[in-house]
Formats: sequence, C-alpha cells, structure tokens
Amino acid sequence: MGNNSIDLTGKTVLITAGPTHEKIDDVRYIANYSSGKMGFALAESASKLGADVTIVAGPVTLSCSESIERIDVISAEEMYQATINKYNSTTFDIIICASAVADFTPKNIASGKIKKTSDTDTMLLELMKTKDILAR
Repeated sequence: MGNNSIDLTGKTVLITAGPTHEKIDDVRYIANYSSGKMGFALAESASKLGADVTIVAGPVTLSCSESIERIDVISAEEMYQATINKYNSTTFDIIICASAVADFTPKNIASGKIKKTSDTDTMLLELMKTKDILAR
C-alpha cells in the first residue's frame, strides 16, 4: 500500500475557489450556485500538510485559517487579475483552479437600477466571454 503521509512543507500552492458575480446593474448580477467548499477544503488540507497556501476566493461566506493568504474578489475579471498577478509574483509548485468562474459577463453594465417601464415586456442582455484563467 505504501506510505500515505504527504509532506508539503516548503511547497507553494495557489487555489481559486467559489463563484463569481457578474454585475448587470447596481442591484443585480449573474451568478452560479458554487459554494466554494471544495476549494477551501483543498486549501485547508494543503496548509495542514505544511504548504504555503494562497486562495483567491469569489464571494462566499466561508472562512479559512489565518495561515492561508486570502484574496477576495467578486467578478471573473477580478479573479483573473488577482490570480494572474499572484502567479506572476510568486513561484508556485501547485495550482488548483477549483472556482466556478462565469463563462460570460454582461457587455454593458447599467449605472443605477434598470427600471421596468410600462411599454417594455422584455429586456435584452448582451453577454461577452470572460477570460479563461485556467487556459492562461
């Protein structure tokens, strides 16, 4: 069976976790149901095994150990920028992309709240592709 103990002492780990929220206007956004639990569990496990862990977390209510560096973001663009900036400033031994990043984001974000009017029964929401963190 072999030795089941894993030692990550001296290893650096970068993990993305949770959803992203893509703003439509000042009160609405597009999101998914990702809880972030998998990414946070991976971060905690890697930390307990001795790794130096950074987690880039979308909007979740989860907490993590103080030993884990946490970078909070909201949108796919923010997650992309935070992940790439951290990747470019640190050498990582392990990178795990466990987040559920939105594939699309609204092309135009309205300022204020979009109001419904009596003469409008539909609203067209044009979306554009987000940057692919994993591919980068």
